[in-house]
Formats: sequence, C-alpha cells, structure tokens
Amino acid sequence: MFEFHGWFNIRESPQWPGENSRENEIFGGLERLTGGFQWTVNNSSHHVQSDQNAVLDIGYMNGSCFIHLRGHKNHRSSYWDDIQTLLEWICREAPGSFGLLYWRDDEGDPPAEANNFQVIVMARGELTTRFDPFLSPTIPTIEDEWDGIS
Repeated sequence: MFEFHGWFNIRESPQWPGENSRENEIFGGLERLTGGFQWTVNNSSHHVQSDQNAVLDIGYMNGSCFIHLRGHKNHRSSYWDDIQTLLEWICREAPGSFGLLYWRDDEGDPPAEANNFQVIVMARGELTTRFDPFLSPTIPTIEDEWDGIS
C-alpha cells in the first residue's frame, strides 16, 4: 500500500504578503496544475470526483491558502509523480510556502523504505526528505509482523 498525508501553507515569499502579492496568480496556477490530476481535487471553484482513495484540497482558511492531501492506494502509480510535480511547482512559484508530507510504501525499495514513514519537508523553496521518528519503524511501532495467515 502507498499511503500519504500532508499539509502545506502556500505563501509567495517568507515575508508577510504586501501590496504586490501574487496570491491570485499562484492560486490560479495551482488550479490549472491540479486540474490535470486524475484524482479527487477540491478547490474553491470546482470539485472533481475521480478517485475516493486520493484527495487533494486547495482552499483558504483565515485568509491563507492551504493544500491538504491524503491517500491510500494499492500502488504509487501516477500519484507519486503528481505529488512530486505539485511540490516542485510550489517551491518554484511560491518559495515562502511550508509544510509536511508523511508517506510510506510497503513495496518500497530499498526494503527499509517499506517499514518506515518518510517525511518530505518544504521550507523556503526547498524540499528535504527525513525519516519519521514517531511511527517508524512501522513494525513493531504500529503493526505486528505479518505471518502470512489471513
């Protein structure tokens, strides 16, 4: 299974937005980019329902633009490519953005990846990957070893 959970605060720059804010341009760019994704995308102007197992929400809370994404798929498939495309776009177009994406893939390679959550950290236009210290290793922290009997 490929599982992911994330949130990102979308900001033009690390400075507080001023009069020349590109906020509407950035939001429009997010809508155009995610409009091509083949999974559920919710935003303030439309709702596309195509996959109950992967959801991306784009919207405003208290005047700030946020993205929340979550999914639980059988395989990474194109979802991983979409996530990477989205995060790279945000870093390039809105380098003040920040947030976290937790993910794991039980079919991961190397095998250590399969037993750990990883965290993609976005800050100041950069993405870094870190190992999760809270729920990993998933066996035995949150799951028992699978004995092959169901």
